[in-house]
Amino acid sequence: MAQAARLCKAIFSPRAETRPTGSWPGSTYFITYRCVRGVVLSEEQRLLVLSNWIHWHGKRYLLHAAVVMPDHVHVLITPKSKPDSSCFSLEEILHTNKSYTAHEIAKSARRRGSTGRTSGSTALSAPPSLMKSGTTWRTTR
Repeated sequence: MAQAARLCKAIFSPRAETRPTGSWPGSTYFITYRCVRGVVLSEEQRLLVLSNWIHWHGKRYLLHAAVVMPDHVHVLITPKSKPDSSCFSLEEILHTNKSYTAHEIAKSARRRGSTGRTSGSTALSAPPSLMKSGTTWRTTR
């Protein structure tokens, strides 16, 4: 288990000095985060990251755009309000997405005997199977 925890920490860069806190109701944020140096996500791993961002669309935030590159992620989101009238913080949103995807990537790496360090240059914006009405998603190479 300790090895899995180290692998999860080795997938996405923690960079505490740039970790966001709070959020303002109605504000839209452009967020970029990167993998730890030397980690390149496979197409399957990038699809997992993208699918997770799409999963929370409409629940915790409105996802306006998402691009998952081999070594970093860009998202454009507007946090949604909670029942108590506060809104989901950027820290909560990023923790949920980065933690889940890092753990899932670590699990798949253990199954394959891989560390997640692969090569590739495809950028994923979204596969057709995850399209939602009113939103255009594209896969680019």
